[in-house]
Amino acid sequence: EQIYAKRMGADHPRHGEALMGLGVLRFMRKDFPGSLAAYEAAYPILSAAWGPAHTTGGILLSNTGETLLALGRAEPAQTYFQRALDILSKSLGPEHADLALPLKGLGLAHLSRDQPRDALAPLERALALRTKAAAASDPQELAEIRWGLARALRQAAAIDPRNADAVPSTKGTLGGSL
Repeated sequence: EQIYAKRMGADHPRHGEALMGLGVLRFMRKDFPGSLAAYEAAYPILSAAWGPAHTTGGILLSNTGETLLALGRAEPAQTYFQRALDILSKSLGPEHADLALPLKGLGLAHLSRDQPRDALAPLERALALRTKAAAASDPQELAEIRWGLARALRQAAAIDPRNADAVPSTKGTLGGSL
């Protein structure tokens, strides 16, 4: 990241891409504050270079939301996921498998905020998009979506078990066994 900043300038898109990669690496290493700092440094660079509605910006916003969620900051995470979803829906189309990432994030943010009924629709849509043939190659993503959906269904029914029938049916959407 520092090499790109020195060689090409701090505002060069390659520097922003390096910061984005650093954010991913730090996230994987569970350094969530470091991940957030890298994403926050990358966004203005990439947004200025490619515009705020570029696909990479949408992915970066989704990654930032995931980091915020890992830090226990569900409310701002939800905002990032929604912005990412808006950008990616426009740039990739409404049925693209990569929309599953911000949709999953939206659902998990709703769960973190004790809003299980609000979590159902984004998680169901994420699962539907992710189980399409080409997107089904990431078992961890599928597992996270299915687990989130199972939790949302359980929590929604637990709010008032007498109204469990009022929770939308997702029979068959989880696929396989949990």
